Amino acid sequence: MNPNGGYLLDSHVLLWWWFEPTRLSQAVQELLADPATTVLVSAATVWELSLKHHQGKLPQLEQAIGDLPGLLQADGFQPLPIALAHGLRAGAYSQPHRDPFDR
Repeated sequence: MNPNGGYLLDSHVLLWWWFEPTRLSQAVQELLADPATTVLVSAATVWELSLKHHQGKLPQLEQAIGDLPGLLQADGFQPLPIALAHGLRAGAYSQPHRDPFDR
């Protein structure tokens, strides 16, 4: 949970929500479905999904890739505002693993 009371979705959670919801606990499914819950999705998550789809790694996104913003909006998810300062700060952190999207 972020300080503003919202939840930031990781790409895996987003994919499970859309394509394999049973991989999420019942509590998480209810939380994400609740219109009172603030659910945030980063532009970096959409970027990661787009890259992986175009590399052939996410064929399940074939029908959805052209309207990811619309799908997110239909689910009531909100874009996470990211500023240039956020990018600079994220780039300054140590690299615990190879995936820059998991920062």
